[in-house]
Amino acid sequence: MTMNYDFSNYYHFNENEKIYQDGTVIAGFPGGAFLVQLDNEMDVLAVVSGRIRFEAIRIVAGDRVRVELPLYDLRKGRIILRHHSKRDDDDWDDFMLSPVRR
Repeated sequence: MTMNYDFSNYYHFNENEKIYQDGTVIAGFPGGAFLVQLDNEMDVLAVVSGRIRFEAIRIVAGDRVRVELPLYDLRKGRIILRHHSKRDDDDWDDFMLSPVRR
């Protein structure tokens, strides 16, 4: 006796569907993990993506970041972008205005 199950009525999420949210880094943890407060007041634990690690982009508390969240667990995510800030512009201006030492 075989049983036939009909799963056509169920909605299956595509594993590639992601939610993208912007937020602010609250705290950093060892291993490239950060506590990020999203714009909708939700806190998530986010890790740094491989591209950001490869490019050696520094992330500190107070930075604005974009987080990629999977649909199956909205408490964990991945940081995929660090937004430019006034701090970056000030550092660049200080570097360009500093005297050249040879």
